[in-house]
Amino acid sequence: MDQPAASQAPVSVGVALLWMTLYLALTTAGLIALTHLVGAQKNGLAMFGIWLLQLILIMGLAGWVNGKMGDRGGALFIVIILFAIYSLVYGLLLGHIPQLFRLRETPVIPLSDAAKPEYAGFDVFRFSDGKVDIRHIQRRTTVARNGRVNYFMAPVLPPDWKSGDPVPAWVAGEDINGNRPGSWDEDWRGGYRIGLETHYQEMVESSGPSHKTAPNAPILTWSKEPKAELLRVAWLEFGGFLLIDAIGLIAVLATVFMKV
Repeated sequence: MDQPAASQAPVSVGVALLWMTLYLALTTAGLIALTHLVGAQKNGLAMFGIWLLQLILIMGLAGWVNGKMGDRGGALFIVIILFAIYSLVYGLLLGHIPQLFRLRETPVIPLSDAAKPEYAGFDVFRFSDGKVDIRHIQRRTTVARNGRVNYFMAPVLPPDWKSGDPVPAWVAGEDINGNRPGSWDEDWRGGYRIGLETHYQEMVESSGPSHKTAPNAPILTWSKEPKAELLRVAWLEFGGFLLIDAIGLIAVLATVFMKV
């Protein structure tokens, strides 16, 4: 008589949970690492190329683990779909998860020091002076399949800045309704790096001679409490992966009740 396929061999819930846990851990770590090792991905073809690499990772690991989970491998289906969607969403959220494990914050420094080489790898900046120059806001609008996206940038200038001096730091933000960030009107003294984004760097490079940028000038999200806000954003992004992981484990447990 016909023998059941190896991939459909009976597997206990405990064994299936162990293999699903391994798949979830490897895929979550792999997607995050791939996103950040390749770099900024909001430039069309590059973004699509990275997503294809992520899909290969998702499907390759799923094919391997499916054979180990036997008749409970169907639980992988929903997780594969969710990982495929969220790997793209994570790039759109600009990716801040690595800062949960390695966050570097400056002491309170003069704004004019923001672009110094010793702060090139820092994530959070705190300043003793300076303000956003809302008189010189740059705007770029792109048209995507889901509508228009408006990108805004403005220089952050120390009190003694003069026309022609290098800009030590920038603030950036985006909005689909065409409204610049209201936080730029606030007399705050800090921000955190914007994340995986290429439009803003291109805008900095085309800012013109009156606002030439200093080498290593950070591009920031302006914030009253930049460290706390960055960690909150990073945890929300990481929470998306944790939710998928939880769904994967629940899906394995659900196979107990789906048996006839």
